[in-house]
Amino acid sequence: MPSSPPKPAAAHLPTPALEAGIMRYRNPRDVRNRPHHQHMFLIQRPATVLERLLDVIRVVPGSIGRKAARKLYRAYVARRLAEFFAVIEGLPKGSLCIDLGANVGEISEGMLDRGMRVIAFEPDPATFAKLSQRLEGRDGVKLLCAAAGVSDGLAEIQRPEGWSEATLKGSPGSSLVHRGKGMDAGTATGVRVLDFASFVRGLGERIAVLKVDIEGGEWELIPHLVQSGCLDLMDHLFVETHEWMDPSRCAQAADFRQMAKQRPSPHMTFDWV
Repeated sequence: MPSSPPKPAAAHLPTPALEAGIMRYRNPRDVRNRPHHQHMFLIQRPATVLERLLDVIRVVPGSIGRKAARKLYRAYVARRLAEFFAVIEGLPKGSLCIDLGANVGEISEGMLDRGMRVIAFEPDPATFAKLSQRLEGRDGVKLLCAAAGVSDGLAEIQRPEGWSEATLKGSPGSSLVHRGKGMDAGTATGVRVLDFASFVRGLGERIAVLKVDIEGGEWELIPHLVQSGCLDLMDHLFVETHEWMDPSRCAQAADFRQMAKQRPSPHMTFDWV
């Protein structure tokens, strides 16, 4: 009897299939009900014995499943970060890296600590102040309080509900794109936007690594880099896609991942965390 054909990866399925594959848990505070965690479990694949074990246990109702889900999520994040910094450590010292959505600078700092030159973009002025406190004055870093976009101009950034300038709680989720549920229009502020393709061409050198975590801005930015030819000026591209915030983008996310398989360069991953 012929074997059944393999099922396509969940991350490449259309929105209804994605939604059907998500289990809902009774406790609304269960981490497994969080869209970001659900997305992570759909696009990542267990790679170690521990991850495979946690992946089985995480669907068990109750506290056992919740604990396994939290541990698996942390394991996926740790693995992705280790893979990212392994790439950084393999680059020649002084290579140029760009961090789009630098937030308070953990990733930028990690690249600087490994001898890279870094250009860090962070549009939110409150978050940028913390970024500046952390990295300003270090050799090899340029900090820009701006968003990377498809044209020069101004835009409004909204912060998540519960955000405060004192704690910057939720600041990684601030977005120029996402509106409505979970976002607080009352804390929105204006920010500068730069045409990133023009910016890249103006650098006059290759970019060793571009990291993109811009909360929905990737849907316009990546096609802009493709059409402008700027991807040809890069060696490595790491992108977090946010189709879990906008399921209508599932097909585009699948197209991005297909492009990563077909293009010989740059090396691209769309599973940044």
